[in-house]
Amino acid sequence: MTNRTEAYAALQEAKEAASRLRASLPSSVDAAQQGIMFKSLFYALVVREALLHRIVALADDAFALHDASRSLSAAIIARSMLETMSVLGYLRSVFEKFEATGDEKVLFDRIAKAVVGARNMQDEAPTAVHVLKAIEETERRIGVPGLMAVYESLCEFTHPNWSGVLGSFGEHEHAHRVVFGTPARAIPSVEVHLAIILTTFEQFYTWLGEAICMANARLEQNR
Repeated sequence: MTNRTEAYAALQEAKEAASRLRASLPSSVDAAQQGIMFKSLFYALVVREALLHRIVALADDAFALHDASRSLSAAIIARSMLETMSVLGYLRSVFEKFEATGDEKVLFDRIAKAVVGARNMQDEAPTAVHVLKAIEETERRIGVPGLMAVYESLCEFTHPNWSGVLGSFGEHEHAHRVVFGTPARAIPSVEVHLAIILTTFEQFYTWLGEAICMANARLEQNR
């Protein structure tokens, strides 16, 4: 259980990270202007910046809901933010494999899953990134266990389980009477979760930018 002091500190950390990310929002991706002439790396730039736009937009909504004491809705959005962040973890694993093999075609195919992947257009698009596997990849790379536990906790509020239904909206007065509209008994640690998600996103976002530059130098060398 997080006490109020810890929750406040975590919320401030999350808001500061979101502010830094918001200040980095690009209005476009121009590969040629950045000296990128490889389609795989152009796609990597595109998905990097699109994920940044997505997580900043979701963070704005999560903070607004939290500040309005709507913790359940904030937790549901936080889960989407964690999934968004995990795609950066997936991309980190993709570039690590490229560093070992130098295979640009495989690099392109794996990045395409994050750019145009879908699960409802299997004949028209590559299969989307598997979120659970991406979270596992991310957890391995941050070196601190617990990311999957954060995700599972948020899932309990997102799904219509006890935490997301009766724990949020009702309370037994006695064996045959339930009262609704009482204060929620299941309260997610949204502040801590948002801090973990946004600071990890920030680290992986920076790393991906560096990885794209390194991959570009390698591919240019091999032309």
